[in-house]
Amino acid sequence: ANQWLITYVDGVPAGYAFLTSRGPVQEGYAGKKVVHLVDFEILHAYADTVARQSLIEKCMATYKGFEAMWLVTQRDHPLTTFLETQGFVKGREAVDFNGVPVPAVYLVKEI
Repeated sequence: ANQWLITYVDGVPAGYAFLTSRGPVQEGYAGKKVVHLVDFEILHAYADTVARQSLIEKCMATYKGFEAMWLVTQRDHPLTTFLETQGFVKGREAVDFNGVPVPAVYLVKEI
C-alpha cells in the first residue's frame, strides 16, 4: 500500500513523506514486512522547526507493525545525518540515485 503523510506547523503544511510497502525490498529483508520511505521533504521555511521530527514520528507510528523501514538517498544529503540520529543505519552504497549517476547510500531502520 502507498501512504502520503503531511506535517504541519501552526496549521500550515510544512513537509511530506511518501511511503510504500510495494516494490523491491532491501537486501536481507525478503519475506519480511518492510516499508520503503520513497520521499521525505521539509519546506526550507520550516527546516529549523519541529517539522522534521514530527514527520519522522508520523512515519514510524503509521508503520509500527512493520519490521523495517528503508530508503536510498544521496550519500552527502543533509537528511542522512538526521535519519541516523533517529536510528537509521547506513547500509550498502550505490553508484546511482534514482537512475542518476550520483553516489548514494541505503539507510535502514528496524522498527
